[in-house]
Amino acid sequence: MATAEQMAAYTALMREYKPAQDRPVTEIAIFKLKEPQSPSTLSYFETQIIHNTIPGKGIKRQAWGFSLSDPHSFVWMLDWEKIQDHWDFWQTPAFGPVIAGIEKLFVPGRPLVRHYEFKPAGMLGKSVQRVFIWNEEEEDKKEGDMNQSVLRGDRNDLVV
Repeated sequence: MATAEQMAAYTALMREYKPAQDRPVTEIAIFKLKEPQSPSTLSYFETQIIHNTIPGKGIKRQAWGFSLSDPHSFVWMLDWEKIQDHWDFWQTPAFGPVIAGIEKLFVPGRPLVRHYEFKPAGMLGKSVQRVFIWNEEEEDKKEGDMNQSVLRGDRNDLVV
C-alpha cells in the first residue's frame, strides 16, 4: 500500500484533472483477503478501518462485505461528498491506521478501485450498510432468496 507521501504526490497530480472535482462520488474497492473470510476478519475491518474512516470529512456513508462466491474477495464502498474529500483524507491522522488495517487484512498490491458518479448521487439510504456480493452466473437462486428477504424487511443488506 502507498504511504502518505506517495498519496500526496498522487493528489497533486489528480488536482489537475478538474472535470471530476466538486461532485458527489461513490468509491468501490475490491480487495483480495490474505486469509479466507471469517467473523474475525469482518470484526477487525469494522473496528480498525471503519472506526477510523467514519469521522472522515466528506464521507457520507459506507458499505462493505464478503463475496458469496469467492472466499478471498472483499468489497468496500464509500460515498464521498466530493472527490477532493477523498484525496484530503489521505493526509489525515486517520489514514495511517486505515492503511495499517488494509495491510494486515489484504494481499499486497493495489486493489481494484473505481469511482462513480451515480444519478441520483450515492449508493444507499443508510449511513452504514453491509453488502453481499456474488457471481450471478453461479448464484441465481441465492440472489432471488436474498432479494425476497430484503423486500420483506427481514434484512437491511444491499444485494449487489
